[in-house]
Amino acid sequence: MCEEPVSELERTLRYSKIASVITATESAAVILLLCHFATWLSIQDVEPVVHSRDANDDYLIALAQVSRLNLVSGDDDLLALANHIPVSTPARFLGLLHMG
Repeated sequence: MCEEPVSELERTLRYSKIASVITATESAAVILLLCHFATWLSIQDVEPVVHSRDANDDYLIALAQVSRLNLVSGDDDLLALANHIPVSTPARFLGLLHMG
């Protein structure tokens, strides 16, 4: 984990569509748990192996590189890179969890 996705998650949890199902207290608890249990990595000097059509997503590619983990995203700009980086949709990821 690094700071950027935590900030993005905090912002996303405030969207009215999500806030109508998850209370502010629950959102704060999710962030606290994530921050407590995550392995924190520095990506400041990491150049992504490929670049997204959306430059704002490049930090996620760098994070996946450093962590050697797959990205799970519904973002079309990231999913378009599936031939270059390990990325899957949330539905596919959940399917893999259920198979294991």
